[in-house]
Amino acid sequence: MRTIISQSVVLPAPAESLFEMYTDPAKHAAITGAPVTISFEPGSPFHAFNCVLTGATLQIIPRRLVIQSWRSTKFNDEDPDSTLILAFTPEGTNGRIDLVHLDVPAHNYQSVVEGWETHYWGPWRRHIALTAPGSGRSCGAMSRTIGRSPARTPPAAPFFYSRNRHLAMPGSSTPMRSRSL
Repeated sequence: MRTIISQSVVLPAPAESLFEMYTDPAKHAAITGAPVTISFEPGSPFHAFNCVLTGATLQIIPRRLVIQSWRSTKFNDEDPDSTLILAFTPEGTNGRIDLVHLDVPAHNYQSVVEGWETHYWGPWRRHIALTAPGSGRSCGAMSRTIGRSPARTPPAAPFFYSRNRHLAMPGSSTPMRSRSL
């Protein structure tokens, strides 16, 4: 049975900037806190979190779309790679990332669903809050904190988890579900 994870997140930065943060190895690493290998070249390797995530770039449409083969060290050897699709679109002054993650093995599915918030969306929101103008930090001064600790003043989340752990947009009664087909 194929699995499909579908998530959307709105972040307080232009879509083009979000795309650049994902596809630039140094900026990606600044968000995740671990080295990243990524390239625009189809077939080029992708590695993140010290090779806990591996795969390859399948296609990139600059400023709009990233398609990658993707697997984690939690996949079994016989599990095929999953396919990750990230679409970056403007939403007012913000940017929206629509994620479709296909064929994650059933035994790793829930961990990957939750891992997107834990390892990407949450750190991305914190990174943007810390590097935004007026935050007291800039991309070039990531080791220096001015003002209040970010741990005491977390940025507002652009979405929340409902009780059943599915994503839901604030003000919406319809959850965006990660689903299995």
